[in-house]
Amino acid sequence: MGKPSAKFLVFFNIVMNLPMACAMSIAASLLSGGIRMPGFFINVLIGFVVACLISVLLPIPKIGAWFAGLFHLDPQSLPGALVSNILVAFIFNVIVGFVLTWVNAGIFGHQPMSVVMQAFLGTFLPLYVVLYIVAFIMQPIAAKVAASACR
Repeated sequence: MGKPSAKFLVFFNIVMNLPMACAMSIAASLLSGGIRMPGFFINVLIGFVVACLISVLLPIPKIGAWFAGLFHLDPQSLPGALVSNILVAFIFNVIVGFVLTWVNAGIFGHQPMSVVMQAFLGTFLPLYVVLYIVAFIMQPIAAKVAASACR
């Protein structure tokens, strides 16, 4: 398979990152006491932008394929996808989760970095599980939508 076109990457990232940003914002809001507007929409927007930046700056498909390869798995197979998604969801959760926690607790909540880190670590595992599931479900859907958009 050759290098994906810019159009493919745009469609893939929109379809992949928007549901991840929404799911992460919903889960984080529920963990912190409930969904409040307009903060929820700000979180979705920030999460989406950060996820897109990650996708542009890091070779996420190659990282996932490399990680699956460590276990001698084809990243296109179900076991390979399950394993590669472990690292991919971890990367997104560390970066997006920290940025959202820092924005909400640090900037808007005026909390010190020690509180930001405590909040980040306290929500890390549940948000990781949410991201893992959503990314696993959305990856083949995003690939199909992007491929059909490029025909």
